[in-house]
Amino acid sequence: RRAAWRRALNPQAPVIEIALVAGCQPPESITRAFKTAFGQSPRRFRQSPDWLAWHQRVPKLPLQEQHVMDVKIVEFPPTRVAMLTHLGHPDKVNASAAKFIAWRRETGQSPIASSQTFGIAWHDPQTTPPDQFRFDICGSVHQPIAENDVGVVNSEIPGGRCAVVRHQGSLDSLPESVWYLFREWLPASGETLRDFPVFFQYLNFVHEVAEHELLTDIYLPLR
Repeated sequence: RRAAWRRALNPQAPVIEIALVAGCQPPESITRAFKTAFGQSPRRFRQSPDWLAWHQRVPKLPLQEQHVMDVKIVEFPPTRVAMLTHLGHPDKVNASAAKFIAWRRETGQSPIASSQTFGIAWHDPQTTPPDQFRFDICGSVHQPIAENDVGVVNSEIPGGRCAVVRHQGSLDSLPESVWYLFREWLPASGETLRDFPVFFQYLNFVHEVAEHELLTDIYLPLR
């Protein structure tokens, strides 16, 4: 899993580096293991990752037991962002994410190391037809971005009160924390939802750290 993430989202990384991170000894065994697991060589996956096949071949991590979460109410500031909209199958969001990461690297706008990274979840992937599923991938910017052929546009995440909770671990289990906010916390809080979807701030990335080390802040907009 980690090798695939690094290969797709950080294509500049040498195969030997990915092999060492993934724990393959000797490093050249990564090519054989990768092709067996994903049906594509590392080079082919980097050039054109088949994310639908990846999701079918790679089992999701087991769901974790849900514990009471530390929910805070904060004032989220209006945040100007560069935004790429993914419209289509949820399992192909990673392809759009890779495109957005490449745009950030090539243009130097919204640099990953010094900018915030967000995802805006307009639809529930479990209940939305795949061709209607929308997810916006965003990076904070200080100045408007120029027109481009990638489809990245200027936008803004509106400011306002939000409930926020920090999720630690795989993004596979992120829905558990989202539903905790909706089903457990919200009814007991006396709060009312604002007309804007739940959104995420990614504090680190799956191609950089192990999945159990991922940190994601979940924002639920409130009136």
